[in-house]
Amino acid sequence: MKNYLCFALVASAVISGGGARADVKLPSIISDHMVLKRAGKVPIWGAADPGEDVKVAINSLSASAKADAGGKWMLFLDLKDSAPGPFEMAVEGKNKLALADVVVGEVWVASGQSNMEWVVSNTRDAEKEIAASANPLLRPFFVQKNAVADPVGDVEGSWAVASPGTTGRFSAVGYYFA
Repeated sequence: MKNYLCFALVASAVISGGGARADVKLPSIISDHMVLKRAGKVPIWGAADPGEDVKVAINSLSASAKADAGGKWMLFLDLKDSAPGPFEMAVEGKNKLALADVVVGEVWVASGQSNMEWVVSNTRDAEKEIAASANPLLRPFFVQKNAVADPVGDVEGSWAVASPGTTGRFSAVGYYFA
């Protein structure tokens, strides 16, 4: 099977979802266009009402969990033999969330300071590289900058798919490594 290399740019650790909610809620990193690691124990987490049963399904796999007294839940998917996708992922509790264009592959965390902020559009032959950059399996997660004194359970952010319209703003180090 062919291996695909995807990368994630994560500037802050995302450990758990917010507090209890009436509906199942996911952190921003678990969203449309995300890359899940091809591994045997891939965590998916979020928030729901305390005691609420939550089920996650992707491709032919599913797993379930029960939200704890604080409304937090986590489960694990076995994706070690998964095809790359793309897939839809369903998350269901009292409500149902549908995530589109989810892929499975290698996940790399590219983190740092100015060296990671140097973007592809500033590199040598950028126009040529950007024009040829369409790769639906190459995706960074962009975290909105927000300085905080204490750890947070979620960040503002979104995934982007490599294309001539998006690649110019990717971290050059992360992009060329991937």
